[in-house]
Amino acid sequence: LVVFAADHGIAARGVSAYPSDVTWQMVENFLAGGACVSVLARQHGLALTVVDCGVKREFEPRAGLLARRLGPGTLDASAGPAMTAAQCAQALANGAQFVRDLPGNVLLLGEMGIGNTSAASLLLARLGGYDIAECTGAGTGLDEAAVARKTAVLREVLALHADAHSPLD
Repeated sequence: LVVFAADHGIAARGVSAYPSDVTWQMVENFLAGGACVSVLARQHGLALTVVDCGVKREFEPRAGLLARRLGPGTLDASAGPAMTAAQCAQALANGAQFVRDLPGNVLLLGEMGIGNTSAASLLLARLGGYDIAECTGAGTGLDEAAVARKTAVLREVLALHADAHSPLD
């Protein structure tokens, strides 16, 4: 069971009910065994690995944590590309190598990072051809007005990156 964790720069635009500081706190909770995913892993006898792909706060090395940082999170996609092409290629290479090195033949994946539902909404809207309003939800507890603000920010991102149509773009 692997959880990839990183901060999303777009969180600075207020698209989440929580600040990005919660990302590192959740990673600590995963590693301490207190999160739902930790309980799930224990309950089923699964090894839990948290991969730090770019959490703003760096962690001390310890069991269950793998550092594959590409920096302290992505940039704000509402101001430009969230990642460079080189960072994206390195992230994919890191993930592929990590999976190749795992034992067994079953893999459960998860991800954590404040702003993650914004990234997911943007991908779904662009790749699925949906209006962003159909893809944007409350995440971890936004009220109706905050969802409307989040949707407006994500609409700006899609307009800024109008030429991005492939998953890696």
